[in-house]
Amino acid sequence: MAPLTTPTRSMEFSWGASMMGGCVAIAGGAFFGTLLATVSMRLSMASGLSADQALATAAVYEISPLTILGPLLALLSEGAGGYVAAKLGGAKARTQALAASFLPVLFLAIMYVNPGSQFGLAPTHSL
Repeated sequence: MAPLTTPTRSMEFSWGASMMGGCVAIAGGAFFGTLLATVSMRLSMASGLSADQALATAAVYEISPLTILGPLLALLSEGAGGYVAAKLGGAKARTQALAASFLPVLFLAIMYVNPGSQFGLAPTHSL
């Protein structure tokens, strides 16, 4: 009878596992963000607003089930990315998950420093 062996987890840090976890977090956040934006636009248009009016309405912040669901789904996506990194990364699960969190943070920073980014109210320009 062959001896039973238990697979051992690698003791080394894996950048690949952290990158995969970060990509899972970004993809999940992008998917759910797009899904909620689409649902919000469709609900506004179903109530009689034009596409332009629905877009303008979406730019106004108000508390609704969709605005509460958005951050919750983003948090769950981040958790899923950390889980994937920890699961694939070996024995240093916390380090893998922490490293995986830097990719989504970098992604958001790049989005917000983009000159076309609209963070808060859009500035008015006079010529």
